[in-house]
Amino acid sequence: MSAAGVRAFFISVAAIAVLVLIAFLCGILPESPFLAFLKAEEINEYLSAINYFVPIDAFITIGSAWLLAIVPWITAQFAITGVKILGEFIPFT
Repeated sequence: MSAAGVRAFFISVAAIAVLVLIAFLCGILPESPFLAFLKAEEINEYLSAINYFVPIDAFITIGSAWLLAIVPWITAQFAITGVKILGEFIPFT
């Protein structure tokens, strides 16, 4: 087995370990506190009337599209800053 094969193996093992850790942490988190409100019948009666004046579904769609656009940009900015900081300590040349 070559060095590239060993490196790929350890990267895949590390990725699986990270996924298992994330699944474990998600299992520890409590249930959503909003589930009780979604199941409440007295709110469901008025939800269509509220949604007529305040289009909550449109807000959710626009907000999720905004997050889909802004989160990669912020992540890239953190990565660029991290590389710059790392470059000060470890010269790349």
